Amino acid sequence: MKLTQRDKKLLIVLGVVIFTVVFLKFLMLPKLGSISQLKTDIAILNDSYAVNMAYKAKVKRIDGDIKILSKKLGDLREIYPPSIDSDELLVLMMNLTSEAGLEVKSISFGDIGGMDGTKADSKADPESESKDTTQKEEGTPDAKVDNISENGDGSKLGNGILSDIRNYFYLWGLKSKKNSVVDDAVPDGNSYGVSVKLEATGDNEQIKAYFDKLSKLKNKAICKAVSISPSQNGGQNDKDRKNLKLNAEIVFYGIMDKGAGDYYMLEDGKWAPIPANGKKDIFKSYSGFSVLGQSGHTQNTGINDTKNSVEDKAKSQLDEIIPGTYDFSVVASHFGGGLAPSVSINCKNPASSENSFSVVYGDNKGTENAEIFIEQKNGKYYCKFKTDHESYPDRQYSQTMEFIPVGEDLKLVIISSERQDENDQSGIKLNIINNSDKQFVYQIFMDDSDLPRVEIGKTVGKVIRQ
Repeated sequence: MKLTQRDKKLLIVLGVVIFTVVFLKFLMLPKLGSISQLKTDIAILNDSYAVNMAYKAKVKRIDGDIKILSKKLGDLREIYPPSIDSDELLVLMMNLTSEAGLEVKSISFGDIGGMDGTKADSKADPESESKDTTQKEEGTPDAKVDNISENGDGSKLGNGILSDIRNYFYLWGLKSKKNSVVDDAVPDGNSYGVSVKLEATGDNEQIKAYFDKLSKLKNKAICKAVSISPSQNGGQNDKDRKNLKLNAEIVFYGIMDKGAGDYYMLEDGKWAPIPANGKKDIFKSYSGFSVLGQSGHTQNTGINDTKNSVEDKAKSQLDEIIPGTYDFSVVASHFGGGLAPSVSINCKNPASSENSFSVVYGDNKGTENAEIFIEQKNGKYYCKFKTDHESYPDRQYSQTMEFIPVGEDLKLVIISSERQDENDQSGIKLNIINNSDKQFVYQIFMDDSDLPRVEIGKTVGKVIRQ
C-alpha cells in the first residue's frame, strides 16, 4: 500500500505526539518530581545544618558554661548553705566568740525550721528538740563518714552516655550525691533556718566585736533577739573582769539541698574532733589551741580563690596584695584548671547589700574579651562589667550598679599566672572605660613574662598602670 503525502504528514504528527507524550510521562515529569524532591531535601538539610551549627557553637561553650554555673552555685551556697550541721555551727560560733574575746557560758541549738513555720528533725540529735553543749564536757562527737557512690548520685557505674553525663554533672557540682538523711519537713529548694542561743560574758568592746564579726560572716545570719545586762561576776569599775552578760539568739539561714554532698560551712573544710589532752571544758582554750577558719569575709572571691591555688614561690607576691585597698579584682588563669572558670571580675564594695556577690565569670581556651565600665553621676560612682559569657548587673549590659570607692583613686588588682605549657593559650583582653573624675589605677601580679595572659585593650579616661 502506497502512503499518500497526507498520510505521511499524519504519521509524522502522530509520531511527534507519541514521542512527546512518552518523553513527558516517562522522562521529563519523573525528573521534575525528582528535582522538586531534591529541592525539598536541600531545604531540610540546610535547616538541619543551621540548627546543627547553632548547637555546635553551644557545645563549644558547654564546658565553660557548666563551670560558671557551678561556681555561681557555690557562691550561692556560701551565703545560704544547703545543710547546717550542729558540729560545724559549734566550731563557727566558737571562732566568733574566741576572736571577740567573749567567755562563753552555754550554746544551744534549735531544730531546722522551714520559713513557713515547719520543723524538721535535727540531723545532729534527732531524738531531742535542741542540743545544749553545756552537758557535753567530756568526749567528742564522732566524725561523719561519707559514702560516695560510684556515680555520685547513688546509681551504679555503668556503660553508655547516660553514665558519662551523670559523672560529668557530679564532678561539676550540678548533680550531687544522695544523702542518707531523709527530711521531708523542709523540701529541697526551700529556705530554712537554724537558731543558736548564746550565753556569754564580756565587756562592751568584746560584745561589739562579736556582733561586728557576725555581720561579716559569709553565711546569712541575723540576730533575732538579744539582751545585755550587768554580770554578777563583775562591777562597773572592774575592767579586768567580764562585767556584762550577753544572751542572744542567732538564726542561720540556708536553702535546703539534701543531696548537696561535701559542702562545709567552715573555710578550712570538714572539721574533725581532735583529742582534748585532758581538757574538760570546751569553752576554755588549752595550750596550742588555734581558731579554725576565719570568721571575717570580704567580697574578694577571686583573690581568695587564687591565693589557695598558687605555688609557694608566688605567695610572696600575693602578700603584697591588701584586698581592702582595691575596688575591683580580676583573676586570669589557665583553662580547665580544676572546677574554676579561667576568668572572673569582681566588685568589692557595692553600695547595696543586694549586690554582695557582684561577680561575672568567663571561661575560654583562647582570649576572653572583658570590660569594666565606670561612670559618675551626681557625685556617686557606678559601674558595670562583662565577659564574653555574662555581664553584671544585667544581661543586656544596659544598667549600672552603684559602688563606694575605697580610696582617692579607683584601684583594680589583676592576678594572673604563668603558662602551663605550649597548649595553654587562655587569657583576657580587658577594656577599661573610666568616665569619672577619679584616676583608675591597675596592678598586674604574677603574669607570664614571656607570653602575658593579661592584655589591656581600649582605655578611656584616666587609666594608668602602677
